[in-house]
Amino acid sequence: MDVAVNQTTRYGDKHMKPLDKYVGLDVHKDTTVVAVAEGGWHGEVRLYGTIASDLHAMKRLLAKP
Repeated sequence: MDVAVNQTTRYGDKHMKPLDKYVGLDVHKDTTVVAVAEGGWHGEVRLYGTIASDLHAMKRLLAKP
């Protein structure tokens, strides 16, 4: 069985820059809970907050520095 191996599975986090962030979204009908993990897989995970589950709220969130 041939399995495709991409850079992430071959090298783990070695290719990532220190400033990389992961964003987790727990999406529900009316709200979306946002969490941010900094510093790769072993970095601190912070709850960012809850936003409305609509496109305008997501655009506002992404526009923040």
